[in-house]
Amino acid sequence: TKTLVAFKAARISLGLNRRQAAERCSCSIRALEQLENGRCNYTEDRIRRLIRKMGMEWEEFQKIENSPEKALAQICSVHGLISALM
Repeated sequence: TKTLVAFKAARISLGLNRRQAAERCSCSIRALEQLENGRCNYTEDRIRRLIRKMGMEWEEFQKIENSPEKALAQICSVHGLISALM
C-alpha cells in the first residue's frame, strides 16, 4: 500500500537500514520486513509510533505518504541506493 511504501521511504530517508530501524523501533528485523512488504496488519497508530521511534515527525511522514514512489525514487537517486527499491 501507499502507506507501507512511504514507511520504507521514510526509513531510507533517515539513513537507516532495516537492522538499525528495528533496533530503534524495538522490534525484530523480520517484523519490519513483514510490515514493509505488507505481510502483516498495521494501524495508523502503529505506523505513527514506529515513525516517531525512527526519528521522524508525523507531518514529515505525511508529505512522503502523499507521493511515496516519487519520494523513494528521489531518496534512492540522492543516496545511490538502487538495492533499496528491491
